[in-house]
Amino acid sequence: MSDLIQKLQWRYAAKKMNPAKAVPQETVDRILEAIRLTATSSGLQPYEVFVVTNKEVREKIKPIAWNQEQITDGSHLLVFAAWDNYTADRINMMFDLVNEQRGFKSEGWESYRQLILSTYVPRDAEVNYQHAARRGRLAGEPEEGAPCPCAVCDRGRVIHWRRLFQPRKPAFWLMLALNALSTVLVWIVQRYHLTLLASVVVAVFAIGNAWLGLRLAWQLLSTPPAPPQ
Repeated sequence: MSDLIQKLQWRYAAKKMNPAKAVPQETVDRILEAIRLTATSSGLQPYEVFVVTNKEVREKIKPIAWNQEQITDGSHLLVFAAWDNYTADRINMMFDLVNEQRGFKSEGWESYRQLILSTYVPRDAEVNYQHAARRGRLAGEPEEGAPCPCAVCDRGRVIHWRRLFQPRKPAFWLMLALNALSTVLVWIVQRYHLTLLASVVVAVFAIGNAWLGLRLAWQLLSTPPAPPQ
């Protein structure tokens, strides 16, 4: 246990890679085995791991990964692809695999299977995708403030503030235009002495502008970025 604590104290996030060096295959295999053995909610492991070594493929991934140099400088890129939905076939596949590995069936385990099927399968596909995506994050490297992995807490959407910047979506530019319009409205109110009617019109327009801007911001926060064309 003390050896584990010492390793955790040394651990840090490496952001600079040496393109001239490659991670040994033995090390990559150990990392993949650790991922395989990582615990996930309900034991479903709802993701696939792709090991990307092709430089051209990683160059295409880089723009949607915030242009981080380690995407292309590192010798291996591990991509966690979450299930797009929980289906009965996928859930049964994982439960059957557990039974196969154990060599027997447990009444409690089979009851839990039915509970998961009745809970996950009827849910909205987007909710299930977000739940699965968080399992992939926890299996890789949890971010600060990562959500609780229990099924009860994962019924909403994950909110990523960086999703506000999505220039490929018209909603992003409309939100910027509304923000600029709000600035103009404030300038008009401060610069000119408006009549009562004009003040009411500007106020109503400003409220509508703010409401629409918040709706657009929420839409961007709640949806993943559009893939590159």
